[in-house]
Amino acid sequence: MNTPHGNSADSKRRLVLLGRDGVINHRIAKGFVTRWQDFAFLPGVLDALHTLRENGYTVVVVSNQSCVGRGILNWQELQLITRRMRLEVALAGGAIEKVYYCTHAPGDWCECRMPQPGLLRQAMEEHQVGLGQVYAIGNSASEVEAAMRAGCQSLLIDRGALLQKNAAGHFPQVVSNLGEAVEIMLRRATPSLDETLLREWPRLPSVAQPAAPSSKRAARIMA
Repeated sequence: MNTPHGNSADSKRRLVLLGRDGVINHRIAKGFVTRWQDFAFLPGVLDALHTLRENGYTVVVVSNQSCVGRGILNWQELQLITRRMRLEVALAGGAIEKVYYCTHAPGDWCECRMPQPGLLRQAMEEHQVGLGQVYAIGNSASEVEAAMRAGCQSLLIDRGALLQKNAAGHFPQVVSNLGEAVEIMLRRATPSLDETLLREWPRLPSVAQPAAPSSKRAARIMA
């Protein structure tokens, strides 16, 4: 599977690849969301997804859900949770265009289970977006590593980020929640005044010099 490049992709489209558990909803410690009653949106997530839609971002979810491969719930049950999640996001003014799941168990050695980049590359290829127009936002080391392997920009959500001065090791910039991640993305996407002037200056019409007054007009002025 080939990773899309900026030459062949639509440079105007912007894609956000979101993890699910720990990014959109509360992660269940040492467990899985197996029914809608256990699915709880994190604070500010619905507003952040609304903001992304308003600013022209395409949002997809990319997530490991080995609970299916482990036999904890089946594909149909996972889809029920997914449909309800997308409905609630839409009712709040946001949009999740597509959801990509790896349902393999860890021992299946597939190419789509993160930290393998296969699932992210599939999403980028299907949406025909250049690498410079893609953000991946995750909540785990495996999601961050998958983003690095896929070659896209990434942000790590860590709820304890406010207590950290810098992300450790090779991690990307650390944020405390999806809302903060969206703020950073929007700031980076908004050109500074200097960047705008450098880009637009060659297109500005040249200013014509005022014509010198004719000798007759000059005489009238001096008279």
